[in-house]
Amino acid sequence: MTQLRRISLADSVVEATIDLIVEGGLAPGSAIPSVGELAARFGVSVVVVREAIATLCGRGILERRQGREAIVCRPDPDVVSSMLRMQVRFDDVGLVELQQCRAALEMQSVVYAARQPDANRDTTAMFDALRQMEQATSVLELRDADILFHSALVDIAGNKALVLLVQALHAVAVDSLDQIYSRLLSDGIPAAALTLGSHEPIAVAVRDGDVAAAIKAMSRHFELSLPDIDYGLLSMPDVLGSSRAKRPSRVA
Repeated sequence: MTQLRRISLADSVVEATIDLIVEGGLAPGSAIPSVGELAARFGVSVVVVREAIATLCGRGILERRQGREAIVCRPDPDVVSSMLRMQVRFDDVGLVELQQCRAALEMQSVVYAARQPDANRDTTAMFDALRQMEQATSVLELRDADILFHSALVDIAGNKALVLLVQALHAVAVDSLDQIYSRLLSDGIPAAALTLGSHEPIAVAVRDGDVAAAIKAMSRHFELSLPDIDYGLLSMPDVLGSSRAKRPSRVA
């Protein structure tokens, strides 16, 4: 019988059940053991197990079925994003910290994307997002095109962990992008032209497999959005050392 810490039994059962799912290789759609079996396994009451299952269902990890055991679900990215968004607000995480975090992740994304073999570097979705930026008539449309662009970029990068993290940040990025675009407009800066102009060099560099140009374009992108922020590694010239030779441009 697995012994649990007695600090918070329900929370302990939640974590132990997640371990059971992961270590047991339970795929989405698989049923977990019965409430009684879990209670015996973890040495707690069925009431505590039911509370833990309710928590897991609320997180989108499990799904209850009428008269049957709960089954494993693939967590909805929107659930993760919503939880992160609430935590950001509760912890009073500001725009500067969010932009610094986004910049670090986006720099990794653009490097991995530009390094992908030609066959894996399909930039069609990125250029589609650029066309949406060009045709945008509102801040809302610009923001949505912005998020689509960065989603396409991280998909090309091919790093699953980055995909999860960037997707989770998108809900929070909505708020930060709204603030950025509002600042641009209040300063009389043409947001649409600036947005398109700062994203297009990124797409071109990734399309061409030019890591150095991709790093430079991503750095410039963040510096244009909020120039007064210290972006750390983005401003260090050594990051250009891993670039490879630029290859001829081709149509996306």
